[in-house]
Amino acid sequence: VNITNVLNGGTAKATSSIICKGTFTTIKLTGQSGSIQWQTNNGGGPFKDITINGNSNTLTTPNLTVPTTYRAVLSSGGCTPVYSNEVTISIIPASVGGTATPKYPTVCSGEVDTINLTGNVGSIQWQKDSSNIFVNIPGATGSFYVTKPLTIQTTYRAMVTSSGCAPAASSEALIFVSPGSKA
Repeated sequence: VNITNVLNGGTAKATSSIICKGTFTTIKLTGQSGSIQWQTNNGGGPFKDITINGNSNTLTTPNLTVPTTYRAVLSSGGCTPVYSNEVTISIIPASVGGTATPKYPTVCSGEVDTINLTGNVGSIQWQKDSSNIFVNIPGATGSFYVTKPLTIQTTYRAMVTSSGCAPAASSEALIFVSPGSKA
């Protein structure tokens, strides 16, 4: 008589079940018995076996762009396979810096300008170039920024952060200052 242990699907848990678009996470299976085969639904549809590195108790996902669900199938000999719980990885939008555009590319000395930010994804923090280092402008967090009166050529940009994802810089908005008055 050959006795086989009862299979146990175990518990699958992701290091992070909410990730930024284009990043990965790790899923660990604990408390299981039997041989492991990870499966995914690749953002919807039927589950399919993961053929590369899909047999370890720890699975590193590829970089994901859509919500994706994972589970493990446990098998042993001729026993009916069992499944772990399903783990769904949710995706939040990645930060997108967007385009910073000054209303006037050139202003007269002492005038202000308005810089608009378009095409961004995430919360905004405007920055000013100060000796080749961008520094935050306190309180400048809207979709546009009105400069202080300008006396020298100045470069601005926005740092944009989406829900804890890595920040992204906008394009740089360079404003020239003309020493003369407007005609």
